[in-house]
Amino acid sequence: MRAYGFIGAGNMAAALIKGLLAKQVCTPGEIIAGDVAPERRTLLASEYGIAVTESNVEVAHGAKCLVLAIKPQTLPAVAPELRSAVREGQTVISILAGVRTAVLREGLGGHTRVVRAMPNLPATLGKGVSGIAESEGTPTEALVEAEALLGTVGATVRLPEKLLDAVTAVSGSGPGYVFRIADILIRAGVEAGLSAEQADLLVRQTLLGAAEMLAASPETAEALCRKVCSPGGTTLAGLEAMEKAGLEAALIAGVLAARERSRELSGGAS
Repeated sequence: MRAYGFIGAGNMAAALIKGLLAKQVCTPGEIIAGDVAPERRTLLASEYGIAVTESNVEVAHGAKCLVLAIKPQTLPAVAPELRSAVREGQTVISILAGVRTAVLREGLGGHTRVVRAMPNLPATLGKGVSGIAESEGTPTEALVEAEALLGTVGATVRLPEKLLDAVTAVSGSGPGYVFRIADILIRAGVEAGLSAEQADLLVRQTLLGAAEMLAASPETAEALCRKVCSPGGTTLAGLEAMEKAGLEAALIAGVLAARERSRELSGGAS
């Protein structure tokens, strides 16, 4: 019996497999992954030395913990074959975006040991953050298993499932916001007289350094911002102009819009 079985072998599944091996949670021989694409199976087998198969049933039968890492729209086709393969006491961890725990349980024939999680894109670099949903009827032991898995690719936050749409809006969509802000700063640098190459390097390194400072500091983001805003200085002048142009309102509106869209995609409240 293997420790982990992955249904779907895309980028996020590969990141989790890499994390499990890097953190020495298990060995390659304790992981099996299934995927319909031969090239994905070949890639994961050659890169990580794990067992691969085309059969989802084989994966489910052969693993203590089952990870659903398929595209959400394929669940209706995959769930029926898993329904009879999932065993009592087997933990199923889903990273399917927008698919509620109730839907997963129904698709798996009433299986209750199901955990819904929402990792974000930086997890592929081992620097992600994942929301893990506490759903009624899910054993604490299953939540701990999910934290152990997702913890190999970054931080984890356990919270009620009703807040997972907010997680999606903040951290799930967050990298996109940062990329857009970076793009705007680069273009602003060019308008200020820098070459595109110079502005690109300055912005990339500034964002990286600022993120590491924020992560390392015990102070809040608000406190750090105040520290770099000297009275009459350039940073304060820039921030005041941004606030006047609606920076805070725009970011808050964006997060709330993303939360509402997440609710719509998951069929209502989580």
